[in-house]
Amino acid sequence: MELILDKQEVLNGEPFIAKVMHAPTGARFIWWLPLDVVSQLSPDSSKVKLFSADSDEKEVNVQVMVFVNGDSTHLSQTVKIEKENFQQPASLPANEIQSLAADQLTLKPVIYSTDSTLNFVVQTTHSYACLNSFILYKTASVSDNSINISFGDLWLPASCERAQVPALSICKTLAYYYPAGIYPISITFNNKVYTGSLNISNDRSTFTFNWPYTEGVIIEPKVLKSE
Repeated sequence: MELILDKQEVLNGEPFIAKVMHAPTGARFIWWLPLDVVSQLSPDSSKVKLFSADSDEKEVNVQVMVFVNGDSTHLSQTVKIEKENFQQPASLPANEIQSLAADQLTLKPVIYSTDSTLNFVVQTTHSYACLNSFILYKTASVSDNSINISFGDLWLPASCERAQVPALSICKTLAYYYPAGIYPISITFNNKVYTGSLNISNDRSTFTFNWPYTEGVIIEPKVLKSE
């Protein structure tokens, strides 16, 4: 058995896959993964997709324990995550694109003490064929501290890592939140515009999302404390 990474170095927010190769039938897997990366297991737990949600440069150690007939084997690999943000391709072939027209998105906000930008971990409700899929988006949240995002289709890479799972990826808004205040949110998905706001407390310890929607685009949790 061996633990394989599909990339040894990745950009910040770029998904990568760790998988156990040549495991016997009936093997069980327990993964040890850093808390500062987002992870998603395949249905049989032999593979995991990971990506960074903050903007730190770091080395990530991925570990797994494989159990077979009472015996266990420990495997580990290290990947380097660069500080530079991952950029989705400007254009993609039609056979690598799938519509999300019948789906909805759940956005989990993440704000780290080392990163003054707001990011979202985005997940679909429906499942798709590739563990290493990526939800395409455009953001205009660069200079005016507004959150303005447009979500598009799903990217299913040619190097598809087969697994029927909900799509999970990062959305980096590039909006900076130094002062307290109220910041507008506008999110477009499936030709509908969803609007709300983000309220940052005076001590910048509490972030409250005023978001009334329960379908289409959901933000959850709506209140979080800075780390």
